Amino acid sequence: MPTKGLTVALLLWAAGARAGDEAAVRPCSEVRDAEARASEEVARCTPYTPPMYLRLMLGGGAVPYVNGAFGELTFDASYSSFSGNQARGGAFSSGVSISLAGAFDQRWVMVVAGLFIEIDLTYILFSGFWAHEPKNLPVRFSVGTRLGAAITQSYPSKNDAPYADPYLLARPELHTFADLAIPFGKWRRWALTLRGAIDTPVAMNSVFRYSMSVGLSRGWTNE
Repeated sequence: MPTKGLTVALLLWAAGARAGDEAAVRPCSEVRDAEARASEEVARCTPYTPPMYLRLMLGGGAVPYVNGAFGELTFDASYSSFSGNQARGGAFSSGVSISLAGAFDQRWVMVVAGLFIEIDLTYILFSGFWAHEPKNLPVRFSVGTRLGAAITQSYPSKNDAPYADPYLLARPELHTFADLAIPFGKWRRWALTLRGAIDTPVAMNSVFRYSMSVGLSRGWTNE
């Protein structure tokens, strides 16, 4: 009997300790809503790369061997993140992207829509290639590309081609970019992003356009 009683007591103690440990690890949604936050909980629940985000970019660029410049507005929506935990995001993200662009001399307007994938190089490097969770840095550097379908309406100059009619062009394009993001706010949900990009054919044997842009993103998690 004493042996059985001791065994039951030990099992109850182990179950209670396990329950206490699980209760001590609060869901990140509760941590963010609580007034008192321990520093280790803040570090655990602050996203490194938000799993999901909306990003709006505004910029401009030029077309090789063509005079003039163009303006561009790009909207990215990331709907997945992987190779990391859900609260802090991961090294890879993917989503949909739409760009609207037009030449300042009104020679052409364009819309591009497609899917993108982005790789956060700082996440990979400072996690020791996924050996541990990386510490938050004041900046993030990532690269990515979008495979999209571009539709361009062109209006030839009357000086260059007085009898030419406007024409419509549809083609697949790659929008390859490098982003420098500066997160801000207590939970790093917001980020200011600087982007350099080139647009090329899928074969990447020439350059259609090159551009620079600046934007703002808002991220969130499911937890």
